Amino acid sequence: MAHTAAKSIQENNKAVVAASFDRWRSGTGGPFELLVPEAEWTMVGSSPLSKTYHSKQEFIDQVIGPFNARMARPLIPTVRGIYADGDM
Repeated sequence: MAHTAAKSIQENNKAVVAASFDRWRSGTGGPFELLVPEAEWTMVGSSPLSKTYHSKQEFIDQVIGPFNARMARPLIPTVRGIYADGDM
């Protein structure tokens, strides 16, 4: 029974991720909608952007927004597979 419940959770998680990528592909969403607001993101390296961002919004405002503004057209993802292992 526990195995069935775990598989159901994994399938649900995969469906949530797939739906998010579908929205991104159609121009109404993006990958960062899957992150909690308090997510921390660390960019390692020597660029001016290399540091730890202490919230999803901080990362979007300081990195993703300026990056997207330089793009001639938006990135459109191609999903080749979605895998799930447990529920984290």
